[in-house]
Amino acid sequence: MTQEAFPRVKTFDLSIACIVLITLAAVLIFVMAGTSRFNAHPDEHLHFKAAQYYISYWLPPEVGDARSEYTYSYFGVSYLDEPDIVYLLAGKFSKALSFTELPPYLLTRAFNFALFVALFLILLKYSLQIEIPLYGILLLSPQIWYVFGYFNGDAFGFFVGSCLVLELSRLIRDPEKAMPRIGMGFWLGMLLLAKRNYYVLVPVLVGVAIWHSIFYSKVGPRRVLAKAWLKVLLVTALIALPKIGYQQWVNEFNLGEKRVEQMEKTAAPGFKPSQVTASFSPWHVNMHAKGRPLLELLSVHQWHSISFKSMVGVYGWMNVFSPNWYYGALFFLYTLLFMRACLPSRPFKWTELTLTVLGIFGMAATAIASLLNSWTVAFQAQGRYLFPLFCIFLLLLAYKWEKLPKKFFYAGFLSTGLLSLGNFILVGLGNIAR
Repeated sequence: MTQEAFPRVKTFDLSIACIVLITLAAVLIFVMAGTSRFNAHPDEHLHFKAAQYYISYWLPPEVGDARSEYTYSYFGVSYLDEPDIVYLLAGKFSKALSFTELPPYLLTRAFNFALFVALFLILLKYSLQIEIPLYGILLLSPQIWYVFGYFNGDAFGFFVGSCLVLELSRLIRDPEKAMPRIGMGFWLGMLLLAKRNYYVLVPVLVGVAIWHSIFYSKVGPRRVLAKAWLKVLLVTALIALPKIGYQQWVNEFNLGEKRVEQMEKTAAPGFKPSQVTASFSPWHVNMHAKGRPLLELLSVHQWHSISFKSMVGVYGWMNVFSPNWYYGALFFLYTLLFMRACLPSRPFKWTELTLTVLGIFGMAATAIASLLNSWTVAFQAQGRYLFPLFCIFLLLLAYKWEKLPKKFFYAGFLSTGLLSLGNFILVGLGNIAR
């Protein structure tokens, strides 16, 4: 046999295959958004009610406002009392498209679908510029597709977190010449107005700023670098402070206490703050206050297992599970991909090691924050709280790509993508279709 009989697979061909898989994923998201029943997904009715409020109004209400009473859950909380701006954006998006006469819940789903398409195009454009398959993170888990297929606040957080990391990657890929850009301030400001589990990216950004200042800024240019970061912070403040400040002002700068008071008024029995230690309070609510040890989450309730599963393939109201072999296969692929991205390259460099440790710290902080939330708030299938892991993986991929085995990662993305595609069709769409 000649060598031509076994032609080598080109990375370009693998890239095309990845792009095709993501395009198919977008089609499946569209199908799910258009065919699944309303509220067949976690808390969709509560997310939708929050967006529905902003169809009529522009400003967030005071906690307990009569206009927002219908948005409170049995926990006694409303998404309108969070800093999230996604409900305002989705509400106005729905109002702008009301001429279509589609049901409002479909229009809010269309908002999330548009976010997925926009994120794919943004990742694809930058990937083609620097010849790195950053879009590969969209193939890591069908759970990513799932959160973009119905209306919720998590999809917006993932969109913003990914865009912020893209801005950071521009800095770390050319650290000797690049400076922090204004766009970084915009996305950081939007991050502060997104789901709070993505706040873990803030210390990662701070770490990158310190890393850049130590290794790539001499005594002279540090003033210029400091001014550039001050501009970033100024833009961040201009984006985030108006909503955060107004929300505090309308609540007499007592937002936290007012939320607790509202929980006492509207939460279901056993969910009120004063009742979480009562015998009739559900076992999974604020286990910390009940005196249950943190390790019980791991040893008895298998927090690590349910969190991983719900990060890679649990549907419906987090009650439609995939086969165990599927979770095992993805765990194996994740181990290979994440460990390889975190291994130091040769020749050894302190700059790379420091940034890699920073990435590992960010991943660990993400997992710890999710664990503590399950212990102090409520233990649920909350794999979406681990999504910042994908954003940090994206950062390491962008920084270390030239020293990584390229076909290994392409093969990994294609493997997770094919598994995700089959899982989303057979388990996801197969169980939540009309």
